Amino acid sequence: VKETDPVANRCITWLRAQHPDEPLAVWQQQYADITTYLNNRVRSWSVGADFEMLAQKPTLGSPLLNLNLVRPKYARLNYAAEVPWTQRNDYHVVFDSPKSAQTAHCLYQRADTLPYAYTVTKAALEAMNKPAEKPVPDLQAFSPVRLFERRGDQVALIVTDKRTEPTIVGVQEKAYPGWRVEVDGHAAQLESVGGQNGGPGLSNPRWRTRLH
Repeated sequence: VKETDPVANRCITWLRAQHPDEPLAVWQQQYADITTYLNNRVRSWSVGADFEMLAQKPTLGSPLLNLNLVRPKYARLNYAAEVPWTQRNDYHVVFDSPKSAQTAHCLYQRADTLPYAYTVTKAALEAMNKPAEKPVPDLQAFSPVRLFERRGDQVALIVTDKRTEPTIVGVQEKAYPGWRVEVDGHAAQLESVGGQNGGPGLSNPRWRTRLH
């Protein structure tokens, strides 16, 4: 097992300590420091690889909508040369965070992002048909799902919000072959919601969804 990088570990461990129960995702440029992310249950949003697995084309909403382009809430920096990237992407320094290799603070944060697990009405999703300067025109349309459990190969969600119109439930897992979805224990159609895994449109006041 690869040893944890001490600089990365100090940063990510500190972040988890500030938010012990929050689903966390962090942008980083390197892949070598992944151990501390696994140990702290933090998703590494991006890695510096020479290839990328492309998501399946959207089956719900506009084919131009790409939710995978929405940056995560946090970014971890190692080098001073990375600071301009944070400025271009609306990140601001987290002043209490530890030092990195070349910067006074290792973490940057942005105000708006996409919840890990979310619901969005079918009407709101279909209205996002002309991407503006931002990857997603209306992030406020996505409501977080609070009750969920994420394992290595399975995500279980319980949605209790009362809905009066068809609603889609999704998670920030790239739509890629091999996933299946169940709703209330019954197999359902797996959809690509802006390139992410999603369940069918529903209007029930309560349902259980499981992706595996």
